[in-house]
Amino acid sequence: ALLREVCAAPLHSPWVEVVRSEAFFQVLEGSIEVATMRLQLTQEGKPPKDLFAMQQAGSIRESPIAGHLEDFDLALVFEHLLVCLRHALVQAMYVPSAADELQTVPWVWGKQHELTLHTESFVWIPVILKRFRATPAIKMEVVRYICAAANFYMAPQAPKTQASPQDADRDATAPAETAVVPHLALGTFSLMEPHILGFLNEVLETVDDPCMLSLACLAASNLAGYERQRYISTPLTERTKLPVDELKRLVIAVVRVLKLVPRLPRSIGEQTLVYAYRIVCNLLSFGDLQLLCATMDTGFIDAVRMTFDYFFRDVFKISTSGTFVFILQNLMLFLRNWITSGCKVELDIQQLLTLGGTRSISKDELKEFQYILERNLDV
Repeated sequence: ALLREVCAAPLHSPWVEVVRSEAFFQVLEGSIEVATMRLQLTQEGKPPKDLFAMQQAGSIRESPIAGHLEDFDLALVFEHLLVCLRHALVQAMYVPSAADELQTVPWVWGKQHELTLHTESFVWIPVILKRFRATPAIKMEVVRYICAAANFYMAPQAPKTQASPQDADRDATAPAETAVVPHLALGTFSLMEPHILGFLNEVLETVDDPCMLSLACLAASNLAGYERQRYISTPLTERTKLPVDELKRLVIAVVRVLKLVPRLPRSIGEQTLVYAYRIVCNLLSFGDLQLLCATMDTGFIDAVRMTFDYFFRDVFKISTSGTFVFILQNLMLFLRNWITSGCKVELDIQQLLTLGGTRSISKDELKEFQYILERNLDV
């Protein structure tokens, strides 16, 4: 709790100097180690040891804190630790770029991807998500933690060459630009990591909390954008197979979120809608035939029609002209990418059909993809 209070202090307060110290990161790392050890003991059925108990007259005397052991709720402890991990990332975004040259200190952004705090966090986070599934704050803090790692491009001190994941929105078929992508976004927090993609899918499929849905959509859209930049800049012979089924599951979950948009608070619903468009725009930008067809075969375009009717058919649903233009711009951007990507893949399928298919895709599968495109390109 003390670490959390120190982390949560404003960046202009003296406490930021405490956070940006070797001692703070050592204490945080040690606290995580102790908490995970205690979690392991509780799972094994062993009672936690009272470290303050003392030997007295051949027996063990209770320590002054013995009566408060029940207050040491592990769920609350891990919630505090998750907040500390998130703040450790966020404060690094505000370290002046000149200080970023000091790669030996743990509080600069360039060092975050090397810290065991973050690289090993998803060894125990899946365990606590399952162990404390009845504690909503745990899931919320994990979403915030992932979202912080996915949003470094917005940082005031981000490198000038920092790549924004929204670069993929400009043109679904544009070549990759040379830019620096955050190491964390392509490593520990990569969307292609099963624990990250699976967790975001689970949140979008089951949660109804507006803030959590919006943050999960934001994280997914940015991480998909970073993955898109890496994928298209990788030579064809070195590309790994995309998890098409799990990414399709992500889009289906986003369809569920779009259907919830009319019931969300207005400001949150508008932003969530834009994040949902960006998720699909980024997935279309991979240029992968199977992924594109899987994305289109989710009913996403029907959900887009529904949101269009909700926001634009009724003039009383438009709060301001600025909001109207903002949503319309993102909608047009999505439709452009939807159509251009679909038409390109449609031509590719026609060429492959003349060749009788490929080693990985049969002729029947290509015909099925062709039917999916015909059904979803008529927008």
